[in-house]
Amino acid sequence: MQTLQNIFVVVMAFHFIVSWNSNTDGSASYETVKLFPYKQSDSITLCVKGLISEQDRLILYGEVLVNDDTKFGLLVFTIQRSQRKVFQLCIVYLHLCNSYIDRKCYCLRKNSKRILIVLNTTAEVALSEQQVYLYLRTSNMKVKKPSIKLPFISDEFLCTSTINITSETFTAAYKPVVIAKPQEVCYVTVFQNQGVNITCNINNVYPKAKCEVNFDRNTYTTESSVSYNHELITESPPSFNTTCIIFLNHSDISDGINNVTIIIYPYVDEVHETLRYTVQEFVVFTKAVFKDSFCRSASSFEINITCDSNVTYPEAVCYFDILRNLNSTVKGYEAYTHTTQIHGYFTTRCSLFLPYTELESGLYLINVTMHPNITENILILNHHFLFWSLEYKLDKPQLMLENCSQKAREGQRIICKCKGNVDIFDRESFQWYSSSYDLLAYGSYIVVYAFGETKEYICQAYDIKYKKLFKISYILTISKY
Repeated sequence: MQTLQNIFVVVMAFHFIVSWNSNTDGSASYETVKLFPYKQSDSITLCVKGLISEQDRLILYGEVLVNDDTKFGLLVFTIQRSQRKVFQLCIVYLHLCNSYIDRKCYCLRKNSKRILIVLNTTAEVALSEQQVYLYLRTSNMKVKKPSIKLPFISDEFLCTSTINITSETFTAAYKPVVIAKPQEVCYVTVFQNQGVNITCNINNVYPKAKCEVNFDRNTYTTESSVSYNHELITESPPSFNTTCIIFLNHSDISDGINNVTIIIYPYVDEVHETLRYTVQEFVVFTKAVFKDSFCRSASSFEINITCDSNVTYPEAVCYFDILRNLNSTVKGYEAYTHTTQIHGYFTTRCSLFLPYTELESGLYLINVTMHPNITENILILNHHFLFWSLEYKLDKPQLMLENCSQKAREGQRIICKCKGNVDIFDRESFQWYSSSYDLLAYGSYIVVYAFGETKEYICQAYDIKYKKLFKISYILTISKY
């Protein structure tokens, strides 16, 4: 407990006189102990009711009737929190009155039979609404003053007072106090195509809190209606837990990122502009966000497409539509990974891999669609998705005549060089060697492996002419078809 000599106590108006006997030998002995009413006008801060800690004064008066039995006694103001915990606020010895030992606690002799005790010190919250007792003690007697509950004392400006602001005078029921930090208690719920709920909870506030929302769309600023739920937590000092729900209509919100400012302050209508508290900023995602996206071809030896979107909300999905000679062959390829960024954004990557060995010759058109994963019709989100078209042209693989044996015996290994062409933006070619221990029949194929792939490439032999001599067959020519 902080030093009780620096306590400011407000005592509500009371006037109580007690005559009470308590001698050690049980005999009757009557003395008068009196407490005077507290004067609210003694408030330095001009509070009409209640006091402000560290700024107002506690001025408490008591009086005792003195005779030969009590002239060497003492008077004590105490607070008794329990049977074992007693705190003394002020002690004076009656025979030392008129000697200022402590100006915060002293006594004055009014006349030969009456002595006044004065407590004049700084108020502190520790004494707020505490029970105070007054004791008269002598060598053979103790008179106890019944307890008095002290009024509310706040470490903030929680008192009813008259305040002058801009030449206007009004009565404010307590100056506001906010204990919670609003930026820790606001969260956002997005309803697709409907709007956004922003819910803020703030604890220990007086008076009831008020919430406002401002979000800037270029130079345009708007406010939305707010619904409240106020829960009374403590009556003295009064405090509330306030929940405010702010609904932003879908039509009022811009696409992409909305910078929202939530302002929470205790509601004192006349001066709320001067009593704003902590401001909270966060990002509201309202509609799909999709930008910084691109696709690329990663290889010349297969169809290998990678698409990235650096800023996506919500998570993106990808679709690959593969067309051969303008006829759709494959739809709905999906392969993507997501990485979470700050503010709930995602970085999305999707890939498509098709070796040439799985494809026939022809013109391939691959359309990539990448968009945020929402349930709406994609067509109405055409400003929120990536569409990329890549064209591949696969030529029919052919034997290169200059690299094939012109003559070969039956059972002799035949080695030919095969070559194919692929158009991916710029024309590129790929080649491999094939071999066979069988003489080629007219229009037959040589089955080979290329680039270590497990899939078979087929290199076609076209017009083949043979000559049979005894039991040996020779390849005379291999020409293009």
